[in-house]
Amino acid sequence: MALHHPHPRATWCDPASGTILDGRALMQAMAGRQAVLLGETHDVAEIHRWQMHVVAALHQLQPRLAVGFEMFPRRLQPVLDRWVDGQLSTAAFLAQSEWERVWGFPAEIYLPLFHFCRQARVPMLALNCHRPLVTRVGKEGWDAIPEAERDGLTPAAPATPAYRRWLFALTGAGGRAR
Repeated sequence: MALHHPHPRATWCDPASGTILDGRALMQAMAGRQAVLLGETHDVAEIHRWQMHVVAALHQLQPRLAVGFEMFPRRLQPVLDRWVDGQLSTAAFLAQSEWERVWGFPAEIYLPLFHFCRQARVPMLALNCHRPLVTRVGKEGWDAIPEAERDGLTPAAPATPAYRRWLFALTGAGGRAR
């Protein structure tokens, strides 16, 4: 299933139809949503700059915005809070967030977004869990993990059949959707 539609640079398009969208109306619609997901390729700086611009636009329309980051495990939330509060230098932030160990991609391509969050006082949320928990759940299953060892996480809601079909089509898993 190909979802790529060529479109002019600096425009927004509907990925399903390829229709060019009005950027202002799209930002207004997204600012009214509970969550907006911005995909990326981890090592492409241009995508991270795009994310920063989208976050800046959404922040103008929705000042109560918070930004979640998949690279930070929840145990590092206090570090993100101190960063946004202006208590850490960039070097201290990268050291205390264990950047090289927990993520390792070039920090300089992520820093513009981190600095925007700090300057605009946009809360940064650590969304991930401690990596060994992922491995353990894979081996033992979620129910075998005592609640105190779940890194503050709760079970995920089951995916709807339509979402599973869409996700499997998107990732090329084809016939595995039920």
